[in-house]
Amino acid sequence: MPPPPSGNGIAATLLQDNFAVIPRSGVLLNGHVLYLRRSTKKYMKSPTSVARALVDLGYCCLEKLNPLKFQVGELVKKEKVFKKLTNPQEREAFMTICLAVFTLPNERPPSKSLPREPSLSPRSSPPAVTPSPMKTRHEQRCHMCPKHRTKMLQMREEFRAKKDQLRSEMRTKITPKLRVLNQKLSRKENTIAQLKDSMKKTSMADELKELRKENSKLRRIQKRLKRRHALKMKKMRADIEEATFLKEADLQMQLLAQSASIRELENEKSVLEEEVTSLKESAPAKDGGCFTPMMRSYVYDCLVNQVPTKNIPGLMTQFSLRMNKPLDSVPTRSTVESMARELGCLALLQTAEVVVGTPNVTVGFDATTREGHHFNSIHFTLESGCVVAAIDELPGGTSEDYATHITQTVDCMAETYVFFHPSSTFEATRKLIINNISNSMTDRCAANHAAISLVEQRWKRKIMELNCHLHPLDSIASKVRSGLKKVEREIQPTLKQKLFGTDCAASSIIVQMNKLRFKDAKGDPKGFKLFLHTENLGAGLIPRYRGNRLHVMFHIGGVLTHHFDKMLSFLKSGTGCGGLKEAIAHDMASEPGRVGLQVLGLLGKLLTGPWMKVFYTSGSSGIPHLAGIAMVKQAIETMTDWAESPLQVLQTERDCFGKEITRDDITRSVLLPPVNKELFREYMSACCLAVNDVLNRQYKRYFNMEISEKLLDQTRSARSHNMDAEEIMGMITAAQDRAPNASMCFVSSKICAQKNQTMHYLENRPDLHCLIKKSIKLGRRHRQRKKLRQLDLQVEMLRRQAAKNAARDMNARKAMERRLRDNFPETIQELYQSLSQDKQDAIEKIVQEKIVGERLRHVWCEDGHLITYNGQVEKTKYNKKGRVYRIAYWTDTEDYDNATDFDIPIFSLVTDLIHDDLIFN
Repeated sequence: MPPPPSGNGIAATLLQDNFAVIPRSGVLLNGHVLYLRRSTKKYMKSPTSVARALVDLGYCCLEKLNPLKFQVGELVKKEKVFKKLTNPQEREAFMTICLAVFTLPNERPPSKSLPREPSLSPRSSPPAVTPSPMKTRHEQRCHMCPKHRTKMLQMREEFRAKKDQLRSEMRTKITPKLRVLNQKLSRKENTIAQLKDSMKKTSMADELKELRKENSKLRRIQKRLKRRHALKMKKMRADIEEATFLKEADLQMQLLAQSASIRELENEKSVLEEEVTSLKESAPAKDGGCFTPMMRSYVYDCLVNQVPTKNIPGLMTQFSLRMNKPLDSVPTRSTVESMARELGCLALLQTAEVVVGTPNVTVGFDATTREGHHFNSIHFTLESGCVVAAIDELPGGTSEDYATHITQTVDCMAETYVFFHPSSTFEATRKLIINNISNSMTDRCAANHAAISLVEQRWKRKIMELNCHLHPLDSIASKVRSGLKKVEREIQPTLKQKLFGTDCAASSIIVQMNKLRFKDAKGDPKGFKLFLHTENLGAGLIPRYRGNRLHVMFHIGGVLTHHFDKMLSFLKSGTGCGGLKEAIAHDMASEPGRVGLQVLGLLGKLLTGPWMKVFYTSGSSGIPHLAGIAMVKQAIETMTDWAESPLQVLQTERDCFGKEITRDDITRSVLLPPVNKELFREYMSACCLAVNDVLNRQYKRYFNMEISEKLLDQTRSARSHNMDAEEIMGMITAAQDRAPNASMCFVSSKICAQKNQTMHYLENRPDLHCLIKKSIKLGRRHRQRKKLRQLDLQVEMLRRQAAKNAARDMNARKAMERRLRDNFPETIQELYQSLSQDKQDAIEKIVQEKIVGERLRHVWCEDGHLITYNGQVEKTKYNKKGRVYRIAYWTDTEDYDNATDFDIPIFSLVTDLIHDDLIFN
């Protein structure tokens, strides 16, 4: 669309008044060039465009275009020095530059044999070529024609003269009428004044004056009487109020006496009713239209203890009958589910009260994905324990999702607290909760760090970001496996393993041994259990290995090293399990496998086992979070010494933290001399270096931290690990396995009540019945809010899925475009096999640049929405992307004159045509 016209400044006015007529021959002044530049369109204001216009006017030949463009550019630079031209001296200097002769390059060389090209012909004799649509639009909007401008100036002068004439005629017609009206108004005012003077001289005027005086006197008397009457009424009213007060006080005393009597009678009545109830041996189930708080407490106990909702009504009926206290009615399954949400509200109240009353608490969160659903939990830790605030499904795992979930949870906690404590206000409670949150505990993840940063921005408060001390063990396990594999490739590049996989020998043995122990069909769980029973080893000798989970891999390495001979004899006997046992036995008996298992077992006894013992503790008995940094530094120093002399590990008496190791059977086995000392040295050195690499990388921020007493007090509520979140994730998985169709609101309420021990909290509350009654209304409100949030969640997930599909489609289009650009003939021949003849013809026209001037319909994707534009191909050109088409686009509500030009690469048009997003009219 064209830009709106701008107002004329002083420079534009001077150029228009003095240099509007550009001579076709003769002397060309600087003012003519500047006026030619200012009178053209926005995209023609460059020196190149003005130079081309001068070439078209015949002032220079096309061969001298570059020198001419340079001369125009220099002149434009001189013009830009003058900003406003309000100073007469600046205006005089500007006119001096404009009146100077414009220096043209050397004259054009005369043509000897060939005629001039049509593009070099002057504007007075245009070439006989049909103009393109772009040039047609230029001619329609042309403002450079001197004839039209002269005519326009003449019409402007005529318009001014006509306007002045009409204004004088109008002034002549209006002035006489106004004079006549003013004279009439003056005569009428004089007549009114004369009539007033004549009335004052009559006798009636004197009588009116006397009557007015008498009226004034009567009014003063009336006012005095009213004042006396008001004083009398006030005195009477005071006497009546005093008598009424005395009588009311007497009645109040009598009422208090009667009320005391009524309370005594009511107490006696309650005692008698309880005796009657006990005599009837029946318990009331309902209080009015809803179940009593006692009945709801029974339901809460059942829910917390994992009783299915469909079994709760039947169990309550059976228990009441067995205790000879039959119930009138029991809650149905749907009512039980509603009560579960009430229990969730009470758990949230418990969390809010804990956070409100405790300074320097630590917020922790963790997420998991299960069957396509992404769940996130938020909890708060104190020195004495942990409370869960929320478990909800999120649309994704971005930092924005986590930050929004945290802020919404805090707002919901504040609302719940205010609902149960009406004396508090929402803003004050929310501010108090935010001020009490001083630390955060998460896993080491970029999304978690970004989420904490967003929360700090929204709360305008700095939060101490802490990380779990246990999760580095996962990275240590991965790095150790990589180090062992690297050593195996360097020392024994031709080593062939029988077990499948690209991992190191020790890790492959542990994975396949776990498969043999626990997996049906591929393994032999029954035979393995019989073997363990025969050897008196215990069914839990080898735990399940599901990836790098803390200390498990190192522990299994030590177990297999200790029972090496028994395991090897078992693998060589019994069924072969499709060659699995034979392959495990072969790799386990090899030196890389045996030494690798011993190294893993040593690390389990000297590093990962003590690490778990130090950091995996409860909140009351564990070490402060920041106190663990010094222990990590000591472990790094110990691992550095072991990396330099690996064989001294076999004689060590202390672990990586400097504590004395426990000499059990497995420890003694892993400390025995290895079968290959050189291989053991390389393995142990590589593993120690890998451990140091992980610890230095993950604790870099901690090592640069200055620890003060204030910081220690602030982080005292933070635990040394984030396993509370892992426990909640496990509870979510177990709950969904138990009730796959349960809503997340129901599951969250149960888990929060279980983790927070809400029933113990309610038992210690004196206002238990009041809390339960209030939770009925709040639970209903939370359920409605969760329903609306679930709908919003579905909409957001659909939007993100659509965005992913659009991005995937765009990547496929870009890949096809690259293929067409890099190897067009072969790629287009492959595509022709699946394209119709019409599309093949259209592709040929696009490639051969034969679509200039054609109309089209083009579908564009803007902000995730498909929009169809009308277009017309204007011309072809070259840019850094190669050959492109300049296409004018406009919507259905616009027309061609308001079109916007875009440069589209040729292969982009071909790609859109193949995907049916481009249609030629």
